Amino acid sequence: MIRKVTAAIIASAVALGLSACTPPMPPEVLAALAEQEYTCIEGEAQLSVPASTTDMGPGWALAASEACPGMNIAAVADEFENSDLIFGTSAEQFAVCKPSVTVPFAVDGAVLVYSSADGSSVNLTPELVGKIFAGEISDWSAPEITAANSGFELPASPIQINKSASGQNVVAFQAWLDHLGVSLDFSDWETVDPSADDLFSFPEGTLSLVPYSLAAEQLFTPVGIIKDGADPTSAIIADAATLGSAATQFKIEKTANSVSVSYDPSLTPTAAAGQDVASTPYGAVYTHNLAICGEPTLLKRAIAKFILRQDQQGAIAATYFVQIPEFLRVENLRLVSVGLPTPSFNPEDFQQ
Repeated sequence: MIRKVTAAIIASAVALGLSACTPPMPPEVLAALAEQEYTCIEGEAQLSVPASTTDMGPGWALAASEACPGMNIAAVADEFENSDLIFGTSAEQFAVCKPSVTVPFAVDGAVLVYSSADGSSVNLTPELVGKIFAGEISDWSAPEITAANSGFELPASPIQINKSASGQNVVAFQAWLDHLGVSLDFSDWETVDPSADDLFSFPEGTLSLVPYSLAAEQLFTPVGIIKDGADPTSAIIADAATLGSAATQFKIEKTANSVSVSYDPSLTPTAAAGQDVASTPYGAVYTHNLAICGEPTLLKRAIAKFILRQDQQGAIAATYFVQIPEFLRVENLRLVSVGLPTPSFNPEDFQQ
């Protein structure tokens, strides 16, 4: 049985169906209708996903085989050379893929983590981050750091900074701190993220800039950024809620073959479903892409469309990444669906 969609979407679809000139359906209407049926193209395509996502790829493969017999997803982990689609996390991966279609697929963030044998967490103001990066504060027992942590004095130890982070982490964190009034200099940093092994080998008290997804996977608590003055209770810690809130502040940019986003902190964040108030956004936010590699065949497009379905996007929430907001998912569906059959629409199916 075809499921009901929201009244607003139904009304839009009905209006379009009754229009004399029948203009193209808006993307949000097509996205809603696409949830009611599957677009199945026979064949097999290889989909590469990050190794940290464990069962996500195989789960999509199983779901596709059940919904669309004959449309097979060969899910692999971090194998880019021969993949037809890639959910990737670095520019190097996409260089191998040679994307023909690219859309934002998952949300991540740039976070500071503090190496501590006892798993201690720490809060810092943007001004303290700036002074630490500039070498003006060099010990964790500094009175300013104690004040930012509700009077809790960290053990006296030198502050060390691991000066290595990927470009997307540097850009996202630098832009957010700049918005908060602090300029950071990354000119002498290497542009590669530290590995999980690196994080556990750094000396006590080392400060590193890493993807939120890596910190979450390795159970590192991100440094809280105190946004409002010196009030420790205003510390923003990156998590699914604060990054998801920031993602609702994305501005969409489109070309014929890509969708991309930029973070605009001046936009009002939108509350998550079931919540009355939006979480305070953690603004060092960015996305990882899904790419169709090589020729964008109908099979590859159908698989991209399948894993962008609402009932499949929930798999992202079970990983260390954060789901994209609905308005972005709708734009992604519009692009990957080019050339695929348009979802059928019968107004009688939606009558109360």
